[in-house]
Amino acid sequence: MLKLGAKEFIDAKDSAKMASIKDRLDFIISTIPYHYDINMYQKMLKMHGEMAIVGLPANKDNPSFNANAFIWNFRRKIYSSLIGGIKETQEMLDFSVKNNIYPEVEMMAIDALDSAYQKVARGEAKFRYVIDMKTLKSKILIKDCLLRAFAGVCKNEDCGRFLT
Repeated sequence: MLKLGAKEFIDAKDSAKMASIKDRLDFIISTIPYHYDINMYQKMLKMHGEMAIVGLPANKDNPSFNANAFIWNFRRKIYSSLIGGIKETQEMLDFSVKNNIYPEVEMMAIDALDSAYQKVARGEAKFRYVIDMKTLKSKILIKDCLLRAFAGVCKNEDCGRFLT
């Protein structure tokens, strides 16, 4: 994260360090995909700080919060956002290109799909995986094969090798 411009990195698993951060941050963007204490993060915000929640876990893992702390945590804003429409997406892409901002991704051949899936399942993926579509060996429809491969229900013999 430091090479992406962060001034400091704090491991969220370090509970003592996390608890020591109070009234320091202007902005938090949460992409946390599992249960967490939203009030702990809210306390990290400065007055008028904001927390944008752009990813939510499954219902069974929703973040917990203390309603009183949430209500009385003055002048801090917590909000969520869904994916923008075409206009917002284009504006974001234009901004990224103009400012030379590109995602950190790991390109992979289609043959590595199963390996990549296993890494994601084990929590070992460092960046988003992107399939190099030039490595497709046949005209398998993504809708009918790749997505089913992730679900483990692909019936196409050409993609059966990804399910082992």
